[in-house]
Amino acid sequence: FSPSKGSKSAKSGNSVVSEAQSVYSYASKTNYSSASKNTRSSEPKTEEQCIKEAKTLHQRGIVYERIADYDKAARYFTQSAWIYEGIGDEEEAASSRNKVNAIKDK
Repeated sequence: FSPSKGSKSAKSGNSVVSEAQSVYSYASKTNYSSASKNTRSSEPKTEEQCIKEAKTLHQRGIVYERIADYDKAARYFTQSAWIYEGIGDEEEAASSRNKVNAIKDK
């Protein structure tokens, strides 16, 4: 997703959702073991660290959704979903994916 310059998204909600759906389609074919790796170290993150990061990304998505920056919101929700999928938490991953889908109605 490309970040928008103003407070309103440069893309329509449907465009954002279409991009997110193609990301999810790709995501279902990708190995997410890297989602649990620490980017600054070769040591794997603990599940607790992954959950904390995913929650933070989800909360950032909520903030950007509230200020109508739907591209950034969708990006954060998508990243959150990837992490949750990587650790096998399908319920939380679905919650983040549902937030992306809700953006299409904006």
